[in-house]
Formats: sequence, structure tokens, C-alpha cells
Amino acid sequence: MKKIISSILILIAITVVNLNLVSASMQEKGTVTTAIPNDTKNTVTKVSKNREVLFQKANGLKNKTLKSNSFDLAFSSKYNQIISSGNIDLTISLAADSNVLTDSMLQISIPKEIVANVGQIQHLIDDGSQIFTFANPAYSISLDGSSYILNIKVDTSVNNGAAWGGSFHLNFDAPKMKASTNINPEQTFRVSYQGKEKSIILPIKTAETGESVLFEKWSKFSIDNSDGLYLLDSKRPRYNIYHLAVNINKNALLHHVVVSDELPQGLEINDSSSPTGGISGTDTASIGGVRIIKLYEDGTRKYVTGQYKNNIDVSSDLKSFNVSLGTVNPSDQFLVEYSVVVTEELPIYVNVSHLVSDEVNRTSQNTAKLKEGIGSNEYLTKEVDKTIIAADEKKTNVYLSSDFTKSGVEKRNNFQRYIG
Repeated sequence: MKKIISSILILIAITVVNLNLVSASMQEKGTVTTAIPNDTKNTVTKVSKNREVLFQKANGLKNKTLKSNSFDLAFSSKYNQIISSGNIDLTISLAADSNVLTDSMLQISIPKEIVANVGQIQHLIDDGSQIFTFANPAYSISLDGSSYILNIKVDTSVNNGAAWGGSFHLNFDAPKMKASTNINPEQTFRVSYQGKEKSIILPIKTAETGESVLFEKWSKFSIDNSDGLYLLDSKRPRYNIYHLAVNINKNALLHHVVVSDELPQGLEINDSSSPTGGISGTDTASIGGVRIIKLYEDGTRKYVTGQYKNNIDVSSDLKSFNVSLGTVNPSDQFLVEYSVVVTEELPIYVNVSHLVSDEVNRTSQNTAKLKEGIGSNEYLTKEVDKTIIAADEKKTNVYLSSDFTKSGVEKRNNFQRYIG
């Protein structure tokens, strides 16, 4: 019996010594994992899962697991193809464990031939946090001359001591493309950051060639590929250009031709608009924001607004106009041009235009909605109430704080911001 008791006492002594050694080792190395009880380990596991949920929510990285001391780069397109004059909407996302990101440049490669207006790619659509900003210069040309290379700075100070996830959009228009247009049938976009690279390949779908219309309302702004609606830019009215096409490839003879347009609620004529590039002629001044373009058989276009200045009537509230073209001969082709300002944000805008002549009456309708761009940046900070856990402690407290960006949660639906 004495031998049994002695053996038990020896085992207890050895256990105490081992526990003291473990505790000392923990304090020396600063580790808290060896002696964390099961309930505390579960708490830390929940922290990790919450962090992953935050990353996935902020970046759309569904079913992705972010390893410790690492970052992830995501690149996606809203649409699975590019159509003539269509909208291209790219999303770039970063997610990082704390203290991972460096001040490396984030670069985006965009094929030049698929950009209708280079000015559009020089705007980030962010949530207002200004984490992503353009470097100087904002873009350069690739060595082979085929691509624009966008240079984006990342404010990595937000990653100091905190897990972080954020995203931004690039939203721009493709050029008008017909079946005869010489363009690569597949367009490749790339993004790279800190040694990682992602790419997207989008196929081209061209428009039918040889438009032939007596009267039709065209728009030069982009189209939502998913529903076919035109996309109005609430921030930059210079992109909201309409053309009322008259006698295009129809060779009709029309008398006493009057073209009219009445804008829907939420839109007004942009009376300070600039002429469209690529159209010849010095007669570029508008009458209340309305211009007249004449098309010629050789394909050239020329402003002729001054010839009709007494025949253009724009309402004082900039909501409607009438243009009298008089006699339209078989060889005459016209575009009545104007752009619009968004004065009220509505779900949809239905705009109806009319052509009246002695021979025919025509109506053409255009349905549009606002172009949207919402990024998301969220921060997750983890704190504990102690740096060392003794062997006899049952639990430790872990604090999580999630901080949305300066725009605030209540402004989530108004996150669109252009940073130049």
C-alpha cells in the first residue's frame, strides 16, 4: 500500500513539474495555443470563421478560404460577353490577413481596341474610403502598344494590425462594333498585385451591319448586357448622348419634317454639352444643347447646326425640343444630337421621340436606367484581454470589431464615387 501511495505522489510531482515547464515555455515564447482549453480554442475558431465570412462578404470570394499571413486577389466581370456599345464592368477585390500587404502597385491591363473613351477608364468606382487611388501617371501603354496599363495605389496602412477586405469597379463602354469591324474576337483583361495575377477572357458579339432606318432614337452610351437597358451616367452627363436618326440608308423623300422629343421625369437637356469628337466642321455650337449632324455618302459626318438655328426650339425648362428639317431628300441623312443631365434618381427612364411629315408619322422609344457601381471595404480587428494564458485559466475573452468605411452603413446604396 505504501508503495502505491508513493507512486501516486511521484506521478503528481512529475505532473506539477511538467505544468510549470509548459507555463514557463509559453511565457518565454509568447505562445498561447498549447494550453488554451477547448472552450477557448472554439472561440478562436469562431474568430477565424468570422474573418473568412467578412472577407467573402467584402470581396465576393465565395467558398474561398484565406490562409493566415496571406492575401487573395479576385477579378470578375459583371457580364460574360462584350456587345457593340455595351457596358464593361470589372470588379477588383483584395482580402488580406493583418500586416500582409505592401506598397506594391496594383496594375490592370485593358485592351486598347475595346475602350471607346480612354477618359472612362481613368475613374475608380469605390465606396468613398479612398483606399484605392490612381498613381501618377494613371495609365501607360504596354510595350507592344496593344493595351492600357492602369496604375493603382493601395493604402496599406489599413492593413496594419487588422484583417482587411475591399473592392472597386472599373466601368467603361465598348466601341460600336459591326460584323465588318476588325477586332479580336476575344478580349483578355489582367490584374496583378504583389506577384499574383488574375485574368478574364470575354468574347465579342458584334452588331448587325448596315443599319437602315427612317426614324429611330439611338444612344451613344452603354447597354446593360443582362436586360438590354441603356445606362445613364448620373455624374458625367457628357456620356449621356442621344442621336435621333432620320432617313438613314432609306433614300426617302419627306416633306415638312419635324422631329420632337419630350424628356421623362428626372432628365433634362444638357445645354452646356460639348460636341462629339470625330465629327468634322466648325459649326459645333449648340442651340440650347441641341445639334444637327449631316451624314454623307462617303461616310463622313459634319455639324450643320447653324443652317437650322432658326428651326430649333428648346423649352425654357430644358424638358423638350422641336426641330424642323423641312424637306428631306433621298440623299439626306441626319442625326439630331443632344445629351441629358440626370436631375432625379429613378428606377427607370422611358423617353419617346417623334418624327412627323406629310408622308409618315414615326415614334421611337428608349428605356434607360442609372449606371451603378458599389464597392465594399470592411475592416475586422481582433483583440484579446491578455497576451499569456496560464495553465489553470479556463477562458480568455476575444473581442471583434467590424468597422465599415467612412461612408457609413446607412450610405451603402450611395457608395458610387469617382476618384481621379
